[in-house]
Amino acid sequence: MFVNCVTDSELPSKCVTYVAIGEVAHKPGIFQPYKGEYLAELEVSSLGGFIVLSVMQKGAICLEEIKDVTGISWVTESLLIYSVSPIYGNPGVYIFNCITKETKRIVATKNINATYPKGADYFELYRLDRDKIYFYYTSDVDSVNFNEFRSQPFLFQVNFDGSEVKKTMEDIQ
Repeated sequence: MFVNCVTDSELPSKCVTYVAIGEVAHKPGIFQPYKGEYLAELEVSSLGGFIVLSVMQKGAICLEEIKDVTGISWVTESLLIYSVSPIYGNPGVYIFNCITKETKRIVATKNINATYPKGADYFELYRLDRDKIYFYYTSDVDSVNFNEFRSQPFLFQVNFDGSEVKKTMEDIQ
């Protein structure tokens, strides 16, 4: 990671963190892939402490604000993977193409109920590999113990095209 603080009219007094392709971010900041022209900003919402994702190109918004994002990672300089929680967002694992402005949900919810009409499933991006996305998952955000959540029993994988969602037996690093 390399941090560069800019003070131009597009991003006044904000620091941009240059990240390697595949590096995962969970905390607030502005993340740009090396040699990329797109930025992904994670910002704490003033309405309730959840994280909001905005993707920009030279100060212009490319993607509507996504609420309750739990992790992001650049796949290339223009493809962004992100995961969303069910509390304020539309849960799942998504890929956004900055060039075409298309969003595709590659892992959808399974547990839809009256409390969570968009799904009670909780997703959190863990890491990217050559052709796989690894994420933590539980079908019920209200019943999981988050002290134990980021562990092997909750780790899943999926191919970049959304196929073959399954529990993984890979070691957590």
